[in-house]
Amino acid sequence: MDPSFAELYPDVVAAGSLASALEQVAAGLGLDLGEVQFADPMVLLEWAGVPNVVPDGRPLWVRTTPFERVFEIDGRSPDGEPLRGRTSDLSEVARAAASWRSGARLAEIRQVAAFVNAA
Repeated sequence: MDPSFAELYPDVVAAGSLASALEQVAAGLGLDLGEVQFADPMVLLEWAGVPNVVPDGRPLWVRTTPFERVFEIDGRSPDGEPLRGRTSDLSEVARAAASWRSGARLAEIRQVAAFVNAA
């Protein structure tokens, strides 16, 4: 039997949304992610978007996976390189997102979050 979402992501469930859980982890690390958005009220626990500091820039999307504790990110670096990666550690996601928001390039983001790659 597959584990339940609550078993895989107790921190996300306790926070009420992936966006809130990500903001809480970031705050605990002293990182600024801006106001993290949820993608849709129907998927509060599964999706979040870290806002881009570039006007009209797309967010860095974060999502959970259903059968194992994995957070996936999807976005673009300031120079247009794809940012993708998978990790079980939400604090790694927060570090990657904060670095991305600061305008870091892919190589710089990978220094603080090695799970990020250019897939």
